[in-house]
Amino acid sequence: MKRLIYIILPLLLASLVLSSCEDIFHDASDLLAEIRDNAKGYPEPKRIFVGGDFSIMWDGYSRDSFTVLNGQGNPDGAFLSENFGIEIVGYTGTGNSGVQAFSLGKEYVYVAGNYGGYDESNTEVANPAYKNLHRYWLDGTKDGTMDLSYSPFSDALSTSELYAVSSLSDSTAFAGGNFDPMTVPMDGYSELIGINSSGTGTFTIPAIPDGSVVYSVETVFDDTLTIVCGTFSTLGSETGYSNFAAIDNTTLTAIPFGVFPPNNPPLSFTQALDSAWYGDSLYIVGYETAMMEGGVLKYKATGTGFIEDTNFYSNFTSKISPTIFDQPYTIATDSKGRIYVGGSFYVTTENEHQGIIRLNSDGNVDESFRTMIAGAVRSIEVQKNGKILIGGSYTQINGESNYNGLARILENGNIDYEFDNSFPGGTVYAIAIQEEPQDTE
Repeated sequence: MKRLIYIILPLLLASLVLSSCEDIFHDASDLLAEIRDNAKGYPEPKRIFVGGDFSIMWDGYSRDSFTVLNGQGNPDGAFLSENFGIEIVGYTGTGNSGVQAFSLGKEYVYVAGNYGGYDESNTEVANPAYKNLHRYWLDGTKDGTMDLSYSPFSDALSTSELYAVSSLSDSTAFAGGNFDPMTVPMDGYSELIGINSSGTGTFTIPAIPDGSVVYSVETVFDDTLTIVCGTFSTLGSETGYSNFAAIDNTTLTAIPFGVFPPNNPPLSFTQALDSAWYGDSLYIVGYETAMMEGGVLKYKATGTGFIEDTNFYSNFTSKISPTIFDQPYTIATDSKGRIYVGGSFYVTTENEHQGIIRLNSDGNVDESFRTMIAGAVRSIEVQKNGKILIGGSYTQINGESNYNGLARILENGNIDYEFDNSFPGGTVYAIAIQEEPQDTE
């Protein structure tokens, strides 16, 4: 590092003669920032949690719907060490089976989905106490072990569907889905519930009526807000919502948005599917079933509510109209404010994009990012070092075969060959990352 600095500093001094002060300032700042990032960059994650609908044998272990990997994509034998052969089974509903969502808190990882329980002895008999939602300890002496006292859905019917979970720092959680009306303890038969820290009861939050569906729940801004996406028009006693809303976690009341969907054709969402944040900007990915089109909307937080950024919307639609997305499923942002959208689509702009596309912060397609995925992308997680984990149901990436629903790509869209891409197959609906601390030496 010292040798690199000795080389760089004379170049910067020479540029004082050749460049304006403003240009030098920016060039030097960018160069020093790059050096700093390389010296104190993030390593690969400590763990990668993978959930979905799969039943596989991997390295001699049976895994059904849930597995844990290390930062290079290899099975993590340290996690679940006492019951590594765990299988999630027993779901009898009609929705997507298996694990649908994770939430990483300070003490636990929460595992949510459509399953009737777990099989701790590989006998294909589910323990119904842990259907739909359970959690594992993170770090410490209990690291990787299941919290056997936590069973909030123990009385739920095996047809209930749980698609989303988001935990807070106090270990309370929001959970959403499509619950059976007879399910206990669904307070008020809401499709969105608040679960206390022990998992023994609920707390009152604005209800989403039975018959609606919640697809995504995300707690943001240091636990102050929760964003809910789905198909609903009522939240608590208020009506007029168009499939997504924000909840103030302190007052447990709804926060107002601007007009949504915008009166700005061709997009109007009948389904809000997922959300992502960057700075004070909220991005919502959705789908219009009648027109079979999807897209992304951007809202800015104002302190008292949210206002739609119509310039982002206009740039986005004009750039790739008339074919926007056939079916998006997920959205994520990276540390540079760029937006990744995954789904089952094929878009032609200046280049071809399949399965995943990256947008700049103004809504325009980032043509420098090109990844062609033959299939559907259901989950995107961006690591702090910029690499992108992709889960879904697909068999090819950039024309290369032998990819089976889980892979990692680099910031430029190329395949990360250092990641173990030998995942045996199935559909991956959820990925979560437990990062290692940043190297500050």
